[in-house]
Amino acid sequence: MEKLQPNSRHCFVCGLANPFGLQLRFYELGPGEVEVDYTVPQHYQGYPGVVHGGIVAAMLDEVCGRVYMGATRRALCILPAWMCATASRCRWECRCDWWAGR
Repeated sequence: MEKLQPNSRHCFVCGLANPFGLQLRFYELGPGEVEVDYTVPQHYQGYPGVVHGGIVAAMLDEVCGRVYMGATRRALCILPAWMCATASRCRWECRCDWWAGR
């Protein structure tokens, strides 16, 4: 069952009151699993039609941080390989795989 995670007000990635931000909404699918579904506007492009790498990095940072904080043990974030085009829907699902640390 999907559970909407809380957002801060002014975060660039998830801040719902930030008019310049991405305003992403993250859903927890289970312990250590997060999903985000977003259509990136064209004004966040780098090369024509391709999302700027800094925007992708910010989104990656946020989704991995949320997964790691929701994990119950040490975790390694696993994401599929993707390149995101502007004005098209991007659905990212991130989960944690467990490992035995030192």
